[in-house]
Order: sequence, then structure tokens, then C-alpha cells
Amino acid sequence: ALTEPQPFTRPDGSRVQVPMMAQSGRYGHRETKQLQVVRLPYGEGELALLILLPKPGVSLEALRQELSPETWQEWTGSLPTRPGSVRIPKLKLAYETDLGPALQQLGLGIAFSRRADFSQMTPEPTRVSRVLHKAALEVNEEGSEAAAATGVLVSRTALDRQEPFQFVADRPFWLAIVASGSGGNPAAQTLLFMGSVVDPK
Repeated sequence: ALTEPQPFTRPDGSRVQVPMMAQSGRYGHRETKQLQVVRLPYGEGELALLILLPKPGVSLEALRQELSPETWQEWTGSLPTRPGSVRIPKLKLAYETDLGPALQQLGLGIAFSRRADFSQMTPEPTRVSRVLHKAALEVNEEGSEAAAATGVLVSRTALDRQEPFQFVADRPFWLAIVASGSGGNPAAQTLLFMGSVVDPK
């Protein structure tokens, strides 16, 4: 019932109307001079959707140039939980690629050649011809679905006197699905899916 059309600004400055979902609660959140980050947990919090929203005037490309394991940890690790409201567009992403060239560059070229030895798996002479990778993500009012994983957004309650934050993803942003490390520690996370949204249409 809270979803309503709102403008989303594309990288070229043009605007498009998209269904924008809204939810309030307590979420992991960080704000720097360059970006805002919000963590939306699924279920018991072992999986979460991270959204990294550049500040107005900061492009995804500018943030990408700064991206490293250290800055990723700085931006997304141990996000303080705060009350706030989140607005994000409904979206559906799909990506498909052939990983063969990348795997060959990483040193697995023999698997693609006539010298490949898969005799432990099949008696026929065999080699790898292609390695196809496809990923899909849909985010809607029920949560999100990526491959075979489905989640529901939840929030925890606690006393907090901080001003509620406002998070409105109405311009290009990154998103990632992460799994917490052992003991549900959000700082020790495994990246399962990452993508950018430049036009929700």
C-alpha cells in the first residue's frame, strides 16, 4: 500500500517514473561524505541486502575507482543500527555471461583444450567448451529473490534517541546480497551477489 510512483534520475540527468517502495524500521546504516549505506536483513539476519547510494553529485564510477577490499569493509562492515525510513524502487535484474575466457586467463585453459583429462568423470574424451553464468534478482514488496533464495525483511527493536535517517534510492546505486560470517557477525560477510541499478525501468 505504500508503493507509489516517484521519479528516478538516470546517469544522463533524465528522469523516469518508477514504483518506489517504502518501509520504516531499524536498519544498519552508515553515512559518509560520499555515500549512504543501508542493510536490510532477511529472516534471522544471516542474509542481508546492502544498498550503497552515492550522495548527490557523486557517481557510481567515482565510487568504483575507490573500491577495494578495504573500502568495502569500511563502507559496509559493522553498520550501526538506527531508526529510519527506506525508499527503493521495485526492480528485476538479470545478467548472463560466458566465464570461459576469464577462467582460461586464470590458468584453467587446459580444461578447454584437447589435453583435458576428465577420465575420472567419463570414459569419453571430453573437454569444457563453455562455462555459462546467469544471475537474476528481483526486489519487491515481499522481499527479494535471487536464484533460489527468498527472504522477508525484518527489524529489531531497541531504545535509540538518534534522529531517524532518510534513505531514498532515487538515483543510480549499488546493491549486494551478503551472508554473515560465523555467529551471525555482519562484519564478517561473504558477498553472494552484486550489481548496479542505473535505470529501474
